[in-house]
Amino acid sequence: MTSNGEVTIQAGPRHVIRRQAPVAPTQLRVPAATYRDHVHTIDHIGILVPDLEAAIARWGVVLQCDFSPIGRYRSAHYVDSADGIPHLHDARFSVSRSRAPYIELLEAVGEGSHAPSRLGVHHFAIRVPRADVEAERQGLGLIAHSREPDGRMHICFTDPAALDGVSLEFVSDFPGPILSDDGSPAWRDPGTGQASLWGPA
Repeated sequence: MTSNGEVTIQAGPRHVIRRQAPVAPTQLRVPAATYRDHVHTIDHIGILVPDLEAAIARWGVVLQCDFSPIGRYRSAHYVDSADGIPHLHDARFSVSRSRAPYIELLEAVGEGSHAPSRLGVHHFAIRVPRADVEAERQGLGLIAHSREPDGRMHICFTDPAALDGVSLEFVSDFPGPILSDDGSPAWRDPGTGQASLWGPA
């Protein structure tokens, strides 16, 4: 542990995850005077569940809304606190048909960022031009990230210890590795390339 409370996990020659001790507002890297210049809109709220199909049925009744067909975020270049070497991350999820912030139900998987020990409110997601740049700007420490084959970071999750047990998920603007539940390609918008589990509007 360094003098600022940062813990470094070295799991390979090139892949390091840094976790920080909880930080006070005055210790955040973004000066208070610039907060209003960096107002973020929450895209969705991620809730980690043990059984995705059961959760979709339960939350659909409570919220009186539909949830999308199940999709998968399947990345072969995922790094988290359980395995610092890039590995396969195959997370099943469904999103609500509602105004933002959407509800994203995720099925627990693995022993790292989406482990069953983190059931409940998991993260607030924010779309940004570049996830790696925003993570560095905020200085909250990371517990996981996913990169594209070309090295660009698509998503990252901040250390929940820095924000009262909840992670922020920074999502880069470019399209990510989204598939349908059966592994087939998800429909993508011809203009943006972004995947949609709902298909064409």
